[in-house]
Amino acid sequence: MLAPRETLLRPALQAALGPSQDVRSGPGSAPSPASTRVALHAARLTPAPLPDGESPARDPAYLSWSGTLSPVAGHPLDYTLPDQATGHFQEVQNPPGHILGHGDAFLVEGRTLHFFQPPQGPVQARTRDQRCAGYTERRPAHVLLALRSWAPDAATADSLLARSLAAMLGLLERINVLDFTGAPPTLGMRLSKPRPQLLGLERGMDGSSAYSVAHYRIDGELELALSLGQAEPEGRIQAVDIQLQRTGVHQA
Repeated sequence: MLAPRETLLRPALQAALGPSQDVRSGPGSAPSPASTRVALHAARLTPAPLPDGESPARDPAYLSWSGTLSPVAGHPLDYTLPDQATGHFQEVQNPPGHILGHGDAFLVEGRTLHFFQPPQGPVQARTRDQRCAGYTERRPAHVLLALRSWAPDAATADSLLARSLAAMLGLLERINVLDFTGAPPTLGMRLSKPRPQLLGLERGMDGSSAYSVAHYRIDGELELALSLGQAEPEGRIQAVDIQLQRTGVHQA
C-alpha cells in the first residue's frame, strides 16, 4: 500500500536526473559494476502511539468518488465529473498531491470545474455524497523512506544522491497530501501535511559498487476512511403534534 508514495515522487527524480538515468521504486539492488542507479523506497508507515486506554477519534463516513478528470472537448479549462461520480466536489488536486483552494485556481459550476489557467498535469478530484456506514479515523503518523544511489565510485554516488535528494525535497515542499493504495470506494488512506526530516546519511560498498543512502522520516496526519455502503436507517422522531384543550373554570 506504500507504492503510490514512491510513484508520486519518482517522476521528479527522473526529471532531475535525466531520462537515461536508471531510477527505480522499492529497495533496489546494485547495478552492473560500470552503471549507476537510484532507488526510492517507502519502507514503513507507523501511526503514533496513543495514551493507554485511548482509541483514535472517529468521525462519520460518507459515500464518495475519486478519479482523474478529462477536459471538456473544445474547452481545455473546463473539467466535468463523469456520470458515475456521485455527490459534489470535495477536493481537487493539481498536480497530484497538491490540493487546490476553491476560488484561487478554479470555480465550480454544478459538476464542472472552470480553471483560471491551464492545469499543470493531471487533474484529480474527490466527491462527497450522503453519509454511510463506516467511519473516518485520523491520527498522527510517519513514513520511513530511504533514497539510495549506486555508482562505480563514492564521489559519483554522493553527487547522484545529492541531486536526487534536492528533487525529492523540492516536490515535498509543493505537495500537501500523500495518497496510499486502498480499495476505493470502500477503503482509503492518506497522509496530509507531510513534513520531511533527515534521520541520517550512510555510505559504503555493495559488491563492486559504491552506494550512498539518505534516510528520511515523513511526518503527517494519517486519515483512514472506511465506507461500507448505505447506512442503516435510524429511528428518529419526525414530528411532534401538540394539541391544547381548553377546559372550563369552576368557581365556588
